[in-house]
Amino acid sequence: MKLKELKIVPTRGKTKEELQNELKEEGFSFYEWSDSPGVYYSPHHHEYDECICVISGQMTFIVDKKEYELAPGKKLYLPAFTSHESKNKQQEKVTYLIGEMK
Repeated sequence: MKLKELKIVPTRGKTKEELQNELKEEGFSFYEWSDSPGVYYSPHHHEYDECICVISGQMTFIVDKKEYELAPGKKLYLPAFTSHESKNKQQEKVTYLIGEMK
């Protein structure tokens, strides 16, 4: 699957294991990542499709000056070469799965 556009898909209460299985089935390799409050990633892009699944907490992704709040229950798909930035604006740690399709 090669992504053509950014999309957000509801995951409606799926467990971490269910999300991991979905990522595998979709062809993504993945790993778990956590960020402390206040962490900010400046604008960047990847040469591969990316999928973000928040397990706990909340992370804000910015694409073309539009903010997308990602929390448990939502999955964000970013096509290769999509410039984006992200930040944890909350007072709690955020943990998420990062899927990569290289």
